[in-house]
Amino acid sequence: MDAEELRVFDVSGQEYPFREASSLSGWVHDQDDAFDLACIQLAQDAGQSLGFFGTRVIGGQKILGTYAIAGFPQDVGDGGTLYDDTGNVREQGKLLNYSIDTERGQSGSPLFFINQGRAFVVGVHIQGATAANRYNKALRFRPDVIEQIRKWIQAGDSA
Repeated sequence: MDAEELRVFDVSGQEYPFREASSLSGWVHDQDDAFDLACIQLAQDAGQSLGFFGTRVIGGQKILGTYAIAGFPQDVGDGGTLYDDTGNVREQGKLLNYSIDTERGQSGSPLFFINQGRAFVVGVHIQGATAANRYNKALRFRPDVIEQIRKWIQAGDSA
């Protein structure tokens, strides 16, 4: 999809114009799953109406617990219905593996947990299970990824 075709909507159907889309160079140049992340910067601040996620780096003992994915799969309401599921996560280097139910159309959905009423994203869903890999995959939020997200946010704030 070209950036000119990109349209951003919230769950109620309100459209939000976007200013810029950016991707990690490891994905753009090498198609490396460990860098399969993009940022869509909106032309207006929508955080107050849409809400915010915090971010966390997980690994080792911090990976214990239940995680969720929420998105708009194409097989539920033709991609117009918000769907979520929960499950456990396994670390695999720069990726996270899980058997949480996902379908086509959920790429880019947050993999998150809730702690004391706040949601924290730990990764972004990038790939469903295949015959060769029985687990779904997420790009794991690592310090370098979170730093890049912060740079994208700062660039948007100064524009």
